[in-house]
Amino acid sequence: MSHAAAVSSRRSTRRTSAPSSATAARLLARRSVVIAGVWLVPAFLAASETYLFWRLGGRSYPFWRAVMMEGPAWAIYALLTPVVFALGRRLPPRRPHLARNIAAHLAVSLSTGLLYATVATATTMRFTPLPRAMAFGQMVLAWYLSALPLTTLTYFGTLGVGLALDYFARAAGVAPHWPYPVYDAAFTYLLQRQYDKAFKFYSRTDQLAPRGFFTAKTAVHSLKQEREGKLPTGTYLAYLSLEWIEPEKRRQLVEALVERVPTFAPGWKAMAEAEQDVGKRLAYIEKGLALGPDPETKGFLLLNKASSLQQQGRTAEAKAIPGVLAVDPALPLDIEALSRYALVLAMRQQGR
Repeated sequence: MSHAAAVSSRRSTRRTSAPSSATAARLLARRSVVIAGVWLVPAFLAASETYLFWRLGGRSYPFWRAVMMEGPAWAIYALLTPVVFALGRRLPPRRPHLARNIAAHLAVSLSTGLLYATVATATTMRFTPLPRAMAFGQMVLAWYLSALPLTTLTYFGTLGVGLALDYFARAAGVAPHWPYPVYDAAFTYLLQRQYDKAFKFYSRTDQLAPRGFFTAKTAVHSLKQEREGKLPTGTYLAYLSLEWIEPEKRRQLVEALVERVPTFAPGWKAMAEAEQDVGKRLAYIEKGLALGPDPETKGFLLLNKASSLQQQGRTAEAKAIPGVLAVDPALPLDIEALSRYALVLAMRQQGR
């Protein structure tokens, strides 16, 4: 049971029974699989880096050796993640014990880094095809010092994620009908590539705010398609990441996205927003609309279509679109508000 559910249960006057031992075991097993899956990403990248170094050096060693060299050290963090989350709740880095708790976390971080270096050294000496360059103790020390910035950032990054999720859960427990903490928890899970949990929390956000809340409707629709195999896993995260890209570089990434996933309607919405040519923009908009987009994406596609039609001098067609959107109760509130604003602007221009 999540912390948010526990808080909500305590605040409720209705008594509920605790989950059975079998259910608890399944939840624990599922969480363990998710955590292990997250840490597989840096483990795979580290193994790939080692393998590429070998290839660039003219050495044709098998990839499994690189995996055995790099994987076990990263597995340390997979095993310790629940412990770090628990320590974060037990020793939160805030007043009145800020200095003491940070010192405690730093000590745990340094110890974890030493364990990481020891395991990494042991697996490297066991599986490396290259001759040993130094003794075991010297190599542990060298590895520990060289990886110290990485292991420290990794520990405190894991701690921060755990604290963020805990705070979101507490906020949701205090204000169970407020979608913001649930939405932020969903976004955090998405960044961790825990797509099932992200879908669950985005869906909960959509239930709390049925007329829309930021990108929740697009998230639910996209992640559901990923779960059903209609979109490649990670499509929505790739799309959302476009927001952080500089505008001059974004167009190229958007083109790559729609080329890779042409059935993803928000991708065509992004293409239309980046296109200066009105004719091409309208073509991209029609492609997006033909794919049955979520209400949020559909609304923005239609508003962009109205603006593009207005640029072409097709005023009557342009005005008709926001007129329909403004009174459609199935569309999100932001689409309704923007449509009403577009109608007001059109009326002002007509009166001049």
